Amino acid sequence: IIAVMNHYNPPNKDKIIQDILDFKISIKSGVTALFQLIPSVNKSEIEAFVADQIKKRAGFEEFVDFCNKNRIKLDITSGGIDFLIEPILTFSDTRYAIYSNSAHFESEFIQVENINANPACDTCGTCKVKLLESEANFEIVIGDSVTDYYSSRLAHAVFATHGLQDYCKNDQIPYTPFNNFFEIIEVFKLWQTRIK
Repeated sequence: IIAVMNHYNPPNKDKIIQDILDFKISIKSGVTALFQLIPSVNKSEIEAFVADQIKKRAGFEEFVDFCNKNRIKLDITSGGIDFLIEPILTFSDTRYAIYSNSAHFESEFIQVENINANPACDTCGTCKVKLLESEANFEIVIGDSVTDYYSSRLAHAVFATHGLQDYCKNDQIPYTPFNNFFEIIEVFKLWQTRIK
C-alpha cells in the first residue's frame, strides 16, 4: 500500500499514513481513506506497477512448499487489498488461504470493502486476531507492519521484520527477527527436531 501511495503521491497521503502508524486513526479507516484518494480508472496501471515493483520476499515459495509438505496450515492475512495481492500471489493456489480487503471500482475513486473485519472491533480491515483465534494449536505470526501488531500480541511465536520489529520492541513482545523466509524455514526445522 505504501509503495502504491508513494508512486501516486495523492494529496494528504503522508498525514494519513503517519496517523495510521501513530495509531491516531484505525488501520481500517486509514486504508479506506488512502484508496479513496486514487481514481478507479487507475486500476490496471496500479496492478502493472505492483507486478513490476513488488516482489515476494526471498524463500517465500520454498516456505509455502515446506508448510505444505509438513502439513502446516498456512493462512496469508493481509491488511492490503485483493487487487494489489493478486499480481504477487494467486488466490486460487490451494497451498494456502488468503484473507484481505476487497476493492471496488464502480465509483470515481477506489472503494475498499472490509470483508474480513471484526464488527466488534473496527480497528483493522482484515481482523488477523479473529482469524488467529479461530485456529487451534500453535499460532505463528510472520509480519512486517502495523497491520500485524495486534495479532503479534496473541501469537505463540512471532517472526518480525521492518516496522513490526519496532512495535514488538516497544511493547516487549518476544519475537524472532528475519530478513527472508529461508531463515524461518530453518527455525521451523529446529522446532521439528525438538518435538521429535
